[in-house]
Amino acid sequence: WYVKAADLMVMLKEVNFEKAIHTYEKVVSEYMKKDLLKASAKNLIVKVWLCHLANDDLVGAKNRYQSFSMEDHGFSNSREGDLMNSIFNAKENSDVDMFQKELHNYSRITAFDKVVTQILVHVKDTF
Repeated sequence: WYVKAADLMVMLKEVNFEKAIHTYEKVVSEYMKKDLLKASAKNLIVKVWLCHLANDDLVGAKNRYQSFSMEDHGFSNSREGDLMNSIFNAKENSDVDMFQKELHNYSRITAFDKVVTQILVHVKDTF
């Protein structure tokens, strides 16, 4: 239920990204201890990075990206890893068009859920 609580935190009118990040990371930490749950951790860690970006914290997002990539070596070559690298690049260059293009390309294969979509709206607002 921690994931649901964190999801609600980002869906509220008064978003608390710091609290959501902390809650998601608590669950990710537990998931990474169990091989069967590592795949689910990937979706949550993407939410962590996006929450950092929505909170206009590119450095925090990149730091968590590096630490998670060290825990799961296959991540940096995954679609999610490619997406996050593209988003980081767009954010560094303040290129909202690149950001939107990358999201469109990714969502042609894998749709974003409503929580991630809501976080992405906040990320876009930081450009």
